[in-house]
Parts: sequence; C-alpha cells; structure tokens
Amino acid sequence: MLAITTAKRALRSERFPNASSMTILGLLCMSLVCPFMSGCSNNPEVVWSKKVLSPGGQFEARSDTYEQSGPGIADRWTTISVRQAPNGINTIEVLEVDESYVQSTQESRIKMVWQTPTVLRISGINGQIDFQAIKCFGKLSIEVI
Repeated sequence: MLAITTAKRALRSERFPNASSMTILGLLCMSLVCPFMSGCSNNPEVVWSKKVLSPGGQFEARSDTYEQSGPGIADRWTTISVRQAPNGINTIEVLEVDESYVQSTQESRIKMVWQTPTVLRISGINGQIDFQAIKCFGKLSIEVI
C-alpha cells in the first residue's frame, strides 16, 4: 500500500513538478494581458471640436474629431452636424470624413464658413468622405469644396 501511495505522489510530481512556478507564470500572464486589454476602448474620444453660428443665428454647425484606440482598431474620423439654434434639439449629421491615416497630433483642417444664413460651405477635408448631405431642414444647403 505504501508503494502505491509513493508511486501516485511521484506521478503527480512529474506532471506538476512545481505548482508554485505555474502560479507565478499565471500571474505573469495576467499582469501582461490586463494592461494590454485595458488599452482597448469602445468609446471614442473627442479630440477636437468647433462650433460656428450662422449669420442671424438661426443655425449652428458643429465639427467634432473623434479618435478610438486599441491594438488593431485605431481610428479617427470627423463629423459635422447642424442644428437649429439657439435651443434646437434636432441635430442632423451632414458630413462624415474618415481620417484614420491622419496623425493623432494633428488638428482637423476642416473649415466651416457660412456663405449666407442658409448656405454652409465646408472646406479643407483631409480624408475620405464617408457621408455627405447636400440639404437639411428644408432650406439649408451644404457645399463641400
């Protein structure tokens, strides 16, 4: 009986020669993986923003540049939206630009200028246009040059 117990112990020690080394290895893996995974973010961050009020104050155009980081999913884009000012609750996105190749230290070069109280001109696009509206609120025209 003693020989069988000793043989079982020997067999166990061959499979797991040092259980504490496995614990240390597990903790090491967790300490490397956890900070890496915490760098992934589902929520994009606004890194640049600008508002421009139309002449007469009827509309407000807003440009926001977003960045999202993480391993293999880094992204950057700019949206321009318009709402009726001063307290309009309906915001309409009129332009979205993919700027994923632009360095994150650069500010967006997009410029918004009201040509008339109902014509918004957008210029300085530094990326690929993903979405563009040409009219909103029935009377507001959007020009992209």
